[in-house]
Amino acid sequence: MKLTNKELNELKYHYVDRVVDNMSTKDLVQYVFDDMLRHIETIPEVEFLEDCQDYWEEHFDDRMPKGWESIVGKWKVNKKALTQTTNESYCKIMFGDVAWKDYSVAVDITVGEGQHPCNCVGLLIRADKEGVNGYRFWIRTDNHQAQVSRWVNNKFVHLKTTIPPQAESGKTYRMKVIAKGKKFLFFLDDKLLWEGEDKAEPKFQPSGRIGFICHETDPYFDNLVIEGDQIPAFPVKPLGKLSISWSEIKSSIE
Repeated sequence: MKLTNKELNELKYHYVDRVVDNMSTKDLVQYVFDDMLRHIETIPEVEFLEDCQDYWEEHFDDRMPKGWESIVGKWKVNKKALTQTTNESYCKIMFGDVAWKDYSVAVDITVGEGQHPCNCVGLLIRADKEGVNGYRFWIRTDNHQAQVSRWVNNKFVHLKTTIPPQAESGKTYRMKVIAKGKKFLFFLDDKLLWEGEDKAEPKFQPSGRIGFICHETDPYFDNLVIEGDQIPAFPVKPLGKLSISWSEIKSSIE
């Protein structure tokens, strides 16, 4: 059978389309995983390590990782996630460098069952050493819903309050914040909740650590990712960490 170049290309396209369409999600993930490994093996080590910079990933699988400082509350790793086990007010745990400026941070948060009706839980960004000053983004189970606040001497000044949706106890959400200069973007489950600026003068907290915060509740935090020019690479061999991450993705669909 003699085919023209156009016919041959169309046949190749339809063949690939049929094969991919018949692959399971598990097989697709495995194929991409194997293809990425082959690609990584072809690039210079220096280039690969550069690609792994500016990115920190933590899954809280076994024990409390190094570098985390509990400020208020009792924090521990349980059920392969980081949790806080008391009903104290404004429990905080901090991580990172006060010199970090522009970065993004994302984490899975499972809302706990607390004694306080708000069940408040969320992130601190650009915070000082003990999270006394910084920015706070959290979600609540009461009618105040989500809030973005400037956190000044452990007291809040709202930049935006009562942002839908209202959180539910026991449900897991993906929270993400992008901070660049005075501009902030706040996401919940990949949906942009609010984009705005802090117009305070002089500039308030232009740099700082990240942290987790909760109020009279027992939430879970997992799958943390921090990205930015000043963020160090994760403290294990990059290939090993990437392999672990992919294995978790694969196991979740098996």
